[in-house]
Amino acid sequence: MKKTFNSALSLILSVILAFSVFAVPVFASESSTGEETASAAEPTSVKLDVSYKDYDLTGDGKFTVADIRIFLRITARLEFFPDSVDTSLFDMDNNGKLNAVDVRLMLIDFLNIDTSKTIYNPTTKPTTQPTTKKPQPTTRDRMKPVDSGKVLGSEGYAFRESVVYDLTNDQMLYSYNAETAAYPASMTKLMTALVASKYVPMDYVITVGSEIYLTESNSSLSYIKPGYRMTMQDLITSLLLPSGCDSAYCIAVQTAKYLYGYNLSNQTALNKFVNLMNQTAKELGCINTHFVNPSGFPYSDHYTCARDMALIAKQVYWNRTLRLIASWYRKTITIESGQTLTYDNSNKLLWQGSGYYYDYAMGMKTGTTSEAGCCLTAAAEKDGRALLVIIMGADWNRDRYNCAINYFEHYFAKGY
Repeated sequence: MKKTFNSALSLILSVILAFSVFAVPVFASESSTGEETASAAEPTSVKLDVSYKDYDLTGDGKFTVADIRIFLRITARLEFFPDSVDTSLFDMDNNGKLNAVDVRLMLIDFLNIDTSKTIYNPTTKPTTQPTTKKPQPTTRDRMKPVDSGKVLGSEGYAFRESVVYDLTNDQMLYSYNAETAAYPASMTKLMTALVASKYVPMDYVITVGSEIYLTESNSSLSYIKPGYRMTMQDLITSLLLPSGCDSAYCIAVQTAKYLYGYNLSNQTALNKFVNLMNQTAKELGCINTHFVNPSGFPYSDHYTCARDMALIAKQVYWNRTLRLIASWYRKTITIESGQTLTYDNSNKLLWQGSGYYYDYAMGMKTGTTSEAGCCLTAAAEKDGRALLVIIMGADWNRDRYNCAINYFEHYFAKGY
């Protein structure tokens, strides 16, 4: 079997290996905005020494086959493979095709490529990242955006960080304290959903287990129970709508076990998933983000910033399934084990009669803790345009919701 595959692959190795295995890309933001690339150093000639140990997703000090399976899933760019090769054994997505990711996995498994060596990529430009300033759990100062009179009216609202991002034209429209580290609270769950959707099919059935007991006390819950059999889509629904921290831990642990093996302990699997969260943040170009859990429960080493949160939310928005789930104000699901569950979205922009209803809102995610304040990631669509608003560190519900609405109205009216 191995000889058959080696023979077939030998015809294309000179093409594939040159840029699919021995060139390790450096992750950068997918946005083309000037603000997000302003800090990048751009020397005219750079030979960058990139070590696989930088992508040690399993955290064991080695770049293992398990690491490379995930790493190459992220970075694959190839779009071809010989039709004569039987690809079914490597059809990771079960879609009848061998995509670029599967090709790379085949090269590793059948050609025994040495992944412990240092790789050189002379065309890659390094990115200089600012020194991280972790948020401290101190009394929050009341702050208003610098243009509050222009955008928010004379009343103004108290919060610490904000961003307005044009999703349609992929550009930052406004930012305030956008790169200041802050607690994201349950907005973290957008990253949890994003990572899970990247690696696990939405129709994959998961049996809820003891991992839900990792959930911190006094957390918001979706009230799933061990023995429930739920699709990944149902679990993400129970994650994003009622902000279920128990669902967050179930998704995190079960995703890691799906990728790395079901013999892992819950804690080991959780650690691997958090590694994936941080790795994904790097891929997206986040500059002041570090996660330590999938729920957003406050820890001193768990933080992001409004700019980074916009980059994460942008990816969630452009995932059609996640965007749909986040936009439901209420959803009733019948899970695989037969139970019927009804969840209400915590986002009041979606609720008529809430006092904060916004007709063009497309949901996203709320987050509230005493350390983080009232936070909101909100998307809206109007007249063929889509905008994203991030509010962090607001004092009250009215601050985050009314400010988001006023931002939307102001920038939709501008028409750019």
